[in-house]
Amino acid sequence: MHRRHGLLILLTGLIVLASTCLVFAASQRSGLPFSVHVIEAHTAVIEPIPGISWPPALESA
Repeated sequence: MHRRHGLLILLTGLIVLASTCLVFAASQRSGLPFSVHVIEAHTAVIEPIPGISWPPALESA
């Protein structure tokens, strides 16, 4: 069985590049007035960014 090693290497490189771009984009600021820090798989902490006020609908009760 003949494998196309050039094509496999190209696809692997494309997958690595796409994954790197996704991780980079996810780690950048989103422009929202809060930041989210994942503690565990099902737990996250939402913290306001200092100096930016929360919208009225999101203020804590």
